[in-house]
Amino acid sequence: MLFNRYATGIFAVSLFAASGAIGQDYKEAPQLLKKVEENQLPPVAERLPVRPEVVTPIDSVGRYGGSLKSGIIGASDQSFLLRWIGAQGFVRRSTNFDEIVPNLAETYQVSDDNRLFTFTLREGLHWSDGTPMTTEDVRFAMEDVMLNSDLGAIESRYVAGGTPVRVEIVDDRTVTFTFDQPNAMFLIEMTRWEGQSPVYYPKHYCSQFHADHNPDVMTLAAQGGYADWQSLFAAKCGGVRTAARFMNIERPVMDPWVITAPYNGGATRVTYARNPYFWQVDTEGNQPMRGCRPLQKCRPRPCDPRPEG
Repeated sequence: MLFNRYATGIFAVSLFAASGAIGQDYKEAPQLLKKVEENQLPPVAERLPVRPEVVTPIDSVGRYGGSLKSGIIGASDQSFLLRWIGAQGFVRRSTNFDEIVPNLAETYQVSDDNRLFTFTLREGLHWSDGTPMTTEDVRFAMEDVMLNSDLGAIESRYVAGGTPVRVEIVDDRTVTFTFDQPNAMFLIEMTRWEGQSPVYYPKHYCSQFHADHNPDVMTLAAQGGYADWQSLFAAKCGGVRTAARFMNIERPVMDPWVITAPYNGGATRVTYARNPYFWQVDTEGNQPMRGCRPLQKCRPRPCDPRPEG
């Protein structure tokens, strides 16, 4: 995937509709086959979750190979990158916006009084570096980041009746969010880009930049030229809607693409390559290049126009 500030092409993507599960006959991307053969990557069936989301293209399945180009105009364009690279939260809007559907969470439940929200992650999810994703990542994201006043004010979506949400880890896939007062907007908030935060921070990577997990974090901050550990954390594990999100090529992600040339300073080109651990497949068992968001529609190509390397 390539974004060129001076490119004149447009992002051609279409709408995916979620469908039921398919069999285990998954197809390996040709661009990754050599790495699999040389044992640099496990086979695609081992990289995918046990039950990946299956998405149905409008016209036909995509083709492996090729590249996409689109223009960017500067630091304010992180919203463009966020829109097209996608925010992979627990849940998302359906493609026609008429319901909320599972995403990284395979299932979700909401209590009748809108106080208790339960999310169960897909079994076998992996970060882009191959590390398993579990509810320990959710615990870190919520307790150590989103509800940590050392890293800023608590966002209103995590507060009801003046009291922050309580997060409980049920098992390695299931987590509950409990509010003292009804929070009828919480599930809707989880479909927004900002709602990705509970599944956005890989603990195995981001904890090294956090004072509660690394006693030597101030030394690490000083070595990097940062005044405090909070600035270091923001640079290495920047929030969902910050430009820093697109500047660190080392941070593992759940996105369909991983950064290979960062979006920083005077960069005139930002490049992305496919995430070999992305968690969707199409109806023929191909691992898509990107995840769809509502109203991304451009015929005749399917939403995974060219699952590339």
